[in-house]
Amino acid sequence: FVNRVICYIGKISYSCYIFHFFVIRLVAELLREGYFPFFGGLSAMLQFIVYYLLTTGITIVFAFLSYRYIEETVIRMGRRIIGHLEMR
Repeated sequence: FVNRVICYIGKISYSCYIFHFFVIRLVAELLREGYFPFFGGLSAMLQFIVYYLLTTGITIVFAFLSYRYIEETVIRMGRRIIGHLEMR
């Protein structure tokens, strides 16, 4: 099961952890408010699958953006700071 997608999700897993509770709440609200009218007519198992896929997909998108624009930036800054400290 080791492949590029799974490895990348492992790389952004901390961001996934940070965002997944927010996304669970967001998806629940979207489904409850009727933004997906087909959802109510699905069986319980299909509702679970849709909920799971939406939650996972949105979490990965948020985690990617967070990793890309926040974590990587902070990591680069930290490396520069450490580099300057080592030169002293």
